[in-house]
Amino acid sequence: MERIHKSKLNPDVTPDTVSYGSVISAWARSGGDDIDSAKKAEAWLHYSMDLYKKTGNNNIKPDSISFNAVLDAWAKQSGKRKSSRSDTSGLFAAEKAEKLLLQMQELRDAGDSNIRPCTISYNTVIDAIAKAGNNDNDDGDNGSKAGERAERLLRRMQNLYKDGNVDVKPDTITYNSVLDAWVSTKKFEGSVYTSPKDEEDRRYAIQSAERILREMEDVYEKEGKAGGVIPDVISYNILMDAFGKSEEDGSAERAEEILRSMEEKYASGHYDHLRPSNISFNICINAYAKSGESGAASRAESLIKRMIELTERAKENNEDSSSVQPCTISFTSVIDAISKSGESGAAVRAESLLHDMQVSNHARPNTVTFNTVINALSQSGEKGAAERAEAILRQMEEMRQSGDMYVAPDTVTFSSVINAWARSGEDGAAERAEAILRKMGEHSTGKNNVNVKPNTITYSAVINAWAKSKQPDAADRALAVLHWMEDLYESGDRDAQPNTFCYNAVINALAKSESADKAQRSYDVLQHMMSAHLKGNRYARPNVMTYSTILNACAYTQGTHEEKSLAFKIARLCFKELMQSKYDKPNNVTFAMFLQCVSRLAPRGDSRDLLASSVFQECCSLGQVDDAVLRSYRGAVSPRTYWDSFGTILNPNQQLTLSVLPAEWSSNVKRRKRNNYQTRR
Repeated sequence: MERIHKSKLNPDVTPDTVSYGSVISAWARSGGDDIDSAKKAEAWLHYSMDLYKKTGNNNIKPDSISFNAVLDAWAKQSGKRKSSRSDTSGLFAAEKAEKLLLQMQELRDAGDSNIRPCTISYNTVIDAIAKAGNNDNDDGDNGSKAGERAERLLRRMQNLYKDGNVDVKPDTITYNSVLDAWVSTKKFEGSVYTSPKDEEDRRYAIQSAERILREMEDVYEKEGKAGGVIPDVISYNILMDAFGKSEEDGSAERAEEILRSMEEKYASGHYDHLRPSNISFNICINAYAKSGESGAASRAESLIKRMIELTERAKENNEDSSSVQPCTISFTSVIDAISKSGESGAAVRAESLLHDMQVSNHARPNTVTFNTVINALSQSGEKGAAERAEAILRQMEEMRQSGDMYVAPDTVTFSSVINAWARSGEDGAAERAEAILRKMGEHSTGKNNVNVKPNTITYSAVINAWAKSKQPDAADRALAVLHWMEDLYESGDRDAQPNTFCYNAVINALAKSESADKAQRSYDVLQHMMSAHLKGNRYARPNVMTYSTILNACAYTQGTHEEKSLAFKIARLCFKELMQSKYDKPNNVTFAMFLQCVSRLAPRGDSRDLLASSVFQECCSLGQVDDAVLRSYRGAVSPRTYWDSFGTILNPNQQLTLSVLPAEWSSNVKRRKRNNYQTRR
């Protein structure tokens, strides 16, 4: 069109605002995940603006439609998770949208009647800021500012509206987007929380969101629905979800309080739009499932009972019951809460809820539901739990074969059943676990079973089952599975990549065996592990548990004098390697175990006392002394050497306990749960 116009071949062909606007809109809509579309749309906007300034031709002057199209293009890119402030990041896109909005407002304030930013313009940008959230924040600055930036735009809208600009009156979408901006951040993912500053930011964000919601309620109370600001189910769900994700003590209870307030407001008749949905209930249920607090599972169960009660009541009154009817997610989340509760009888409750789903018409269980029940059985430790878990697996296979598309056993299903056998401690558990693994291998070769391929977790569970087995050949069987993994991985199967857990579990199996050469074989596994790591398997990195478990194998070696001597040499070698290691550093368990090696394997005498006392001194200097270290040290040296080690620290007849020793001797001891691997035969 420009070429024809310039050539004057056809004077009637003249690009105008609509022409340029169409090109801008076409680029804005073309992008999908490609940020270049937003860049191209904005480039055309600036081109048409510059052309207007150059020619003074009002017929090509960009209008609000063109600006809003570019705003929308940038907003679509704002949810991307890329590196901070790169030109492909969500943060970059949100900032571009905000900058363009402010440019629109400046033009409007300067008297340009063609450019009129409206409520939709502001809502688009606020939503972009909310989507960007903390996703792109590497340095911590933007995440704490997202809510403030969004609220700043809200306040600008309010001021403009008060000054007579009716085009930018805030509405429910505006407020909900500001709410979302305050709490849509990775700082609300509990596992990411690492610092008091994060916790402070999270509390401030929730308090700010609560303040915004109260403001919405105040506006609604004063102006009613005519005011355009109506706190709706989405508003309350956003705040509930923030509490649920925060995982702070009492956060689930706070989420439920908000749910109850929704029910009360809805029942009052003044908030007839505020009927809680199944999403509202699911948010609370999931909050309890994540909380891990005492009684959380019971609270989750009570919520789903409430959902069923409301559904039945709605049906009796010939009302729509679909919005509050519990769905598959509702039941699955409750089962998850029960599974995580650790309460007695949790597995039975999970199975009962699954049965209720199957016999009622409330919701249909899917693969995730069945997997969650199997996990509850796996975690329960109840007698017969593994057998029941495998029975559920068989039921799932039968349902799948009968055409149920919602239930198809997958890798998680099989791995959970294997883990149930591994944790059961029952006779033959390891064989059952390995049989399921081999069954998976057979299934995964079929065209219709691509989702049941064994992975590292699956193989690890089988190795762990053998490590816990009391069978004489348990260590050999565990080692065979590890070699199987190594062969598959080296042949290109990345799903069979051995990791630190796998190697450590095999070493643990060897340590618990009666084999006289278990020290040497454990050390050989370490060499395999280091070789794998050097070849590029970054998940096969030895750690302090690796070395401590080898020391355990050495300490409890039974056999001839030569075999014990070899075990002691290996113990000294391992201890030295760990002291100088780039992989990890010794801890209290390591020192205690090495002193056990000295006590059990080294001949009594001055040399033994000298070695043990030097190790104990090193332990003190590293702040790794605990009760186990003291016991092991006492058994490794003569009484005189033992008491001389404490010099003038102890008064005569004073009992030796950690409390009377210098605090720095124990300053780096980590209080942990009992280690699965540090078990002696």
